[in-house]
Amino acid sequence: LLNSCKCDGSVRFIHFECLKFWLKQKVAVKEEPHQVSYMWKQFECEICKTPYPYVFKSNGTRFRLVDIDLPKDKNFLWLESLTFEKNSSRIVHVVMPDRGHTQFKMGRGHESDLRVSDISVSRCHAILKYDAERTHSYYLEDNLSKFGTLVHADQPIELEVDKT
Repeated sequence: LLNSCKCDGSVRFIHFECLKFWLKQKVAVKEEPHQVSYMWKQFECEICKTPYPYVFKSNGTRFRLVDIDLPKDKNFLWLESLTFEKNSSRIVHVVMPDRGHTQFKMGRGHESDLRVSDISVSRCHAILKYDAERTHSYYLEDNLSKFGTLVHADQPIELEVDKT
């Protein structure tokens, strides 16, 4: 049983598997050859409106609330939206580049490969690039967006700045 929100009384606890099942019913999946996007309009408790985390810890063990099929035989990058107080929607993008498809437009515009539903994000905010030939690295190039592009990672990553 989880105490996953701020509710109290008889609705305070929920079974882990029941919560996962309920969230799975609310996901919209968009599959394309080089990416899969998972979108939830609401990723929160319906009663108290507390946002749920993707991952939580209990007794030293990490539990994922969403099960996403990750590619086993190819390179991929997992991108997920952050939790904000006023925005309870969540998006997870799984990007799978190859030699023929190495660039992905990010933004809130309809022409973007990786859509981000946030008014502070430009229509074509940034471009995610994959170097398939030399370093097998990912690069994020800001597209002169008004508020800039920030990277938040839970593990150290190496970023290179191209000043050209």
